[in-house]
Amino acid sequence: MNQNNKEYKFILKLSKSNDSELVEFDEDTNFNFMIIENNLCISYSGPNIRKEYFLIEIFKKRFTFGFSNYLNSFILKLNSDDLQGELNTNVSITKLNDIKNSFCGLTNMSATCYINSLVQVLRYIDEFRSKLSEVTDKCFYKKLLNSVYLKMDSNTIEDDYLKKFINNLPFVESPDRHEDVHEFARILFDKLENEDKTITKMFEGKTEHVFKCECGCEYKREGIFQELILHLNENFSKSFKDNIKPNYIDDYKCEKHEKTKAVEKLYYKELPKYLFVLIKRFEYDWDIDEGKKINDYFNYPEEFNFYEYVNQEGKNDHYTLKGNIVHYGSFSEGHFYCYINIDGKYYKFDDTKVYEVVKDEVLDWNYGGKNIVNNKTNRFSAYYLLYENKDVEFKVDANKDKLSIIEEKEINYNFVFKNDLINFNGPLHYNFMSDDYVKRNFYNGSAYEYQNAQCVFRDLYICPEVFSLTNFKRIKDTGLYNDLFLVHYDCKSYGKLVFVKEFDVKYGCSKLNNLLLTDIISVNNLSNLKKYNKKFLYKENEDKIEQVEYDYTDIKDGDIFIVSNEEFEKVNQHLNYLRNNRYVYVNDTPLFVSRNDDLVKSLNKSLNTNMINEVKLLENNSYLIENNEYFIFYVCFLDKNIDFNAVSHIHYFYMKKDSRTDDLIKKFRESNEQCFLDNNNCEISLFRTSFDNTLMEYNPNSNSLLFESDIIKALFVITPFIENILVIKFSRSGNYPTVTEMVDTVKEFRSKHMYNGKISIVKNDEIIE
Repeated sequence: MNQNNKEYKFILKLSKSNDSELVEFDEDTNFNFMIIENNLCISYSGPNIRKEYFLIEIFKKRFTFGFSNYLNSFILKLNSDDLQGELNTNVSITKLNDIKNSFCGLTNMSATCYINSLVQVLRYIDEFRSKLSEVTDKCFYKKLLNSVYLKMDSNTIEDDYLKKFINNLPFVESPDRHEDVHEFARILFDKLENEDKTITKMFEGKTEHVFKCECGCEYKREGIFQELILHLNENFSKSFKDNIKPNYIDDYKCEKHEKTKAVEKLYYKELPKYLFVLIKRFEYDWDIDEGKKINDYFNYPEEFNFYEYVNQEGKNDHYTLKGNIVHYGSFSEGHFYCYINIDGKYYKFDDTKVYEVVKDEVLDWNYGGKNIVNNKTNRFSAYYLLYENKDVEFKVDANKDKLSIIEEKEINYNFVFKNDLINFNGPLHYNFMSDDYVKRNFYNGSAYEYQNAQCVFRDLYICPEVFSLTNFKRIKDTGLYNDLFLVHYDCKSYGKLVFVKEFDVKYGCSKLNNLLLTDIISVNNLSNLKKYNKKFLYKENEDKIEQVEYDYTDIKDGDIFIVSNEEFEKVNQHLNYLRNNRYVYVNDTPLFVSRNDDLVKSLNKSLNTNMINEVKLLENNSYLIENNEYFIFYVCFLDKNIDFNAVSHIHYFYMKKDSRTDDLIKKFRESNEQCFLDNNNCEISLFRTSFDNTLMEYNPNSNSLLFESDIIKALFVITPFIENILVIKFSRSGNYPTVTEMVDTVKEFRSKHMYNGKISIVKNDEIIE
């Protein structure tokens, strides 16, 4: 025994008529002993104890118990022989500073005790473990759980490995959130059953519901059950009878005689190898509008014959208690731990602490009801029981290899956020593998091969839905493979993923943006799209569109719907325009050109020139014009405030590098772009800015050079000239952008921007501070 463990020794004198008496004991002990109703009550009153563990040896029993401030007593049932006359017995109680054994406990990751409890109970079901080892590539949850068990078998499961296991369960919202072990079990079994229909067979039984009608007809309905739910009614026997008592139905629909009265009776036809029993201790009280936990007394047996409980003839199916999951606390919070029968001995699994206990603790101690020591209702009670059918044997195949611990290799994957795709103005979905449209960013990540895709992205604080962009098939329970994922982080429902585009006619050269992707949402029906207040709804397909109504039901993941007030012909015409054109990159400049015309011809048209004779193909739809004397100038037109953020589109001009301001204005006047043509007769001003700086520099001198080596990608803004005050430089501090704006008076500008500092203005082509 560890020398640091402190041992207390007592000689306890017991008598049937009087309380117990300590004949010899250590002076510094904090233990008290009482006999109440043929029970030996051991109380501990250590100072400010969080939880202290003691090895207790009494009446040839040897077990461990943890005393704490909220659990400072233990009750041991005495045999009648122990109280015949007077009896002196030796008691040894040893304080344990550490608990070490061959069992593997699990760390509580804040509030994951409910996961730990169920994982431990299932681990000691040999048939379940055997089924876990029968895996295929698609068995994500079986691999995941089996890998954890194999780590536990070697008693070497690290906290990081356990955390990864929990994080790979998408239905576990957070390790910090208190959840119910029964709800967790049902979801986990559903996931496992989806992968392997046979894995839950060991927990399934069959029922038969017999309906006897008043008209003389009789009907039988078969059913399957995976657990029994027992309402609190003092003990097992009474609760079972509640489950099978006849159900009288006043308006049963007879298949021959329409509505009639009927009596429904429940019969159990086949019983499972392992029987889960839920004791209904949680309910919602609608009178006080809150949930509550019921810790009333409920007696459950260590062994029982199922058919005796239901008053039904059948074979002798004897069940013995295999596991007992206990809940301590209230409706909204608390703690789960479990007891497991391993080779005839009971062990308590309380997160990392695992130790042998006496049978009294597994049964009587957790029946619930009042504590006979302090006469208060216990806050802990048995909640979820597992019984094993003793009459059905399972033989472990010694020749069957266990699945080895998964050698998880790290893989790289690509993903894109939903908002990265918003305002896409092309046909169908954005295709990252194509170079037909302006490139959008996607991101790189890394994960282990068998991690759950939803959970990987949830770790990036993006949740709860993850979809594949390649075929728009929802990824629910699959690992990460070589795919591109769309992270859809504001999707709350579990409907179909649809892409919503809006079509509005924009006259002039902005027509490329007539059709824009405005949202990606998950819907169960299309009524959600009525919020756009558009008259028509179209469904976009591979090479055509079709008009549909808002009650359209044949919705699939990845469907594209267009909302618009425009007639079918206009929408279809625009989509044909998009399909017949594409983007190419010329000298790193994105240009929208015809798919069908000669590329050189299309480029000359797009760049408002006739100076391009040939281009060199690089890669990924990228081209190079090898002419050092010419340069592509970026130009936009603004007819209101000179605001960098108001730039809606850009035109490109292919001109000599030694071109000057008046050359560009001349090109502008000769252009056939609609936004230029509409303002071709007005006086114009020219500004220079860049894509990484919102400063707009006024170019009043018509002889100034356009090209500057330090601003290779300059954006020139052409605007109608106004003779009044033109503010060109204004800054609150070095971290604020410079503002350029047209106003009537300086006072108006100061009032609008609440600015009292220096202002530079342009007047008569002079800059005045």
